[in-house]
Parts: sequence; C-alpha cells; structure tokens
Amino acid sequence: LEQLGAEYPEQLKIVKVDIELNPMITSSYSVLKVPTLILFKNGQPVERMVGALGKDKIAEKVVPYLDK
Repeated sequence: LEQLGAEYPEQLKIVKVDIELNPMITSSYSVLKVPTLILFKNGQPVERMVGALGKDKIAEKVVPYLDK
C-alpha cells in the first residue's frame, strides 16, 4: 500500500485503522476479516478487498478509480 501511495501521491491517500481501537468504524463498514481494504471515491466505498493481496492485484482494483 505504501508503494502505491508513493506512486500516486496526488491521487491516493492511504489510511490505516486499528480495528481494536476503532470498533465503530469496523462495525459501520462490516469489516469481518483482517486485512480488509476499502477503496473510497468521493467519500463513498467503491471497492472492497479482503485478505492479503500483492501490489499488482491491489493496483488492478485501485488505479481505474484514480483521477488522471
């Protein structure tokens, strides 16, 4: 995730949430497994990825949503 954030610093903001310290966020987005990656566009969730994924798989889902 950090690599993708570094590649697209103006278009992508990476935020990590500690689920033990933020149970309300976990509950409101129905996070049942860790890791869960939720991609937001204009404040709305548009993609959800669950489980450990490599950079290429994550990029496949994320890059189409980035503003060019």
